[in-house]
Amino acid sequence: MPYVPRCRHDIFVSYSHNDDRTWINAFEQRLVQELRERLGQEPSIWQDDKDIRLGQNWKDDIREAITGTAVFVTILSPGYQASEWCGRERKCFLEQFPNFDDMKVPLKVGTAYRFIKILKTPWDDDAHLEFFNEAQHLEFFQRDSAGRERDLVPGTAPFRARLEEAAHQIAAILRAMRRMGEAVFVASAAEDVLEAREDLRSELRVQGYVVRPQGPLDSLYTDKAIKKEIDSVLLSVHLLGAQYNEFAARQIRLALDLGKKIIFWIPKGILSTPDSKQRQLLQSIRNAEGITSPFALCEGTSVRSMIAEVLHALKANPIVRPVKNGGGLSVYLICDRSAKQDSDFAESLRDKIQDTEGLKVLLPEAKTQVGVSIEELHQERLRECDGVLLYRSAAPLPWLQQQAPGVLLAEQILQRPAFRAKAFLVNDLSVLPGFPNLILRPSEFDLKVLEPFLAPLRPSGEAHAGC
Repeated sequence: MPYVPRCRHDIFVSYSHNDDRTWINAFEQRLVQELRERLGQEPSIWQDDKDIRLGQNWKDDIREAITGTAVFVTILSPGYQASEWCGRERKCFLEQFPNFDDMKVPLKVGTAYRFIKILKTPWDDDAHLEFFNEAQHLEFFQRDSAGRERDLVPGTAPFRARLEEAAHQIAAILRAMRRMGEAVFVASAAEDVLEAREDLRSELRVQGYVVRPQGPLDSLYTDKAIKKEIDSVLLSVHLLGAQYNEFAARQIRLALDLGKKIIFWIPKGILSTPDSKQRQLLQSIRNAEGITSPFALCEGTSVRSMIAEVLHALKANPIVRPVKNGGGLSVYLICDRSAKQDSDFAESLRDKIQDTEGLKVLLPEAKTQVGVSIEELHQERLRECDGVLLYRSAAPLPWLQQQAPGVLLAEQILQRPAFRAKAFLVNDLSVLPGFPNLILRPSEFDLKVLEPFLAPLRPSGEAHAGC
């Protein structure tokens, strides 16, 4: 099943049959493996196992595969340049778009074409540089000082590094395309939660989801009209305040009639509302009265936590679960779980912070959950946490160099609000030159060394303060 809804395949690889098929197979296999880890599920990649490109059913079989693919990957070589079949495949894909801009997909940062160029072997006089030079371009060859070119050998470190870069780009496009076709119904709400509703709608749009209804929806609309808005969405979200609103209750009933996955949000303190009708509605939801479809109850959480829960529920194969954490703040303590010394210390530090500060502390997952990759969980926790602390002592330096920039720039990359606190706890300050918020771990560790990080996370701490 494709990762991108409404597509027959996630990827179509166009290559010359005169090229080394062993190299092509190694590229495809490694790409699928990398994408599986990034997407949390097996991507669908079209492969010409029966050599139908050389048969009589080209129009029917290959055209259907190409026009139904999300990302078109070309493996460039002199053989590709000279191949009539590759030209036909390319033309078939491009014909879907009136102009090149229609091939672009909006990412969280910038845009990308659904056309990826993998340069296996350069063309004569570097003519490949003039071939669709606007599209993404990744070189899978090396050129020595004498000008001799060699293809990167599958299994080598340079090949793996380039493949990881290609998988990163393709995964970003697939995620964006998945979101573009996914719709979320955010129900009309009572006056006291309208601001939270607008915050949610804005964040969903930023993430690339279709938000329904697009215009105002009120009690003048028939049940049929409201159900039409809800019917094709992935998720129906209902924000419940202290005031009873008959139209809000009506939308809940209609979403339940359609068997939609639902998220209910009840802000802190609302259960004691003096409005008896609203208390009755809230209690019936808490007791799951008449609810047979999957639902999650976000009770007593902040607006940001509610938004994070909605985004989590929209991920591939979500596990919808109640969230009742009383609105407490959380810390994401990042370490290399494969480095036992660092992992053991982080677990001990987690327990100390939870016991002394009352904060919820999460560590990176040591192994993936069903349908969700470790990287997805990492990104989710960076989006949701109130404070982030990266720790490194024994972990390899490349691990630190890979993780630290993502933590430093997490707010910009993930387009999330500023952390209340952010810090890097290391045994050597020189490993992160120029980084702010560095804390040196002493040989005899005392939690007091983290005071600049912990202070903003306490009730009396100033929100979004740096450390």
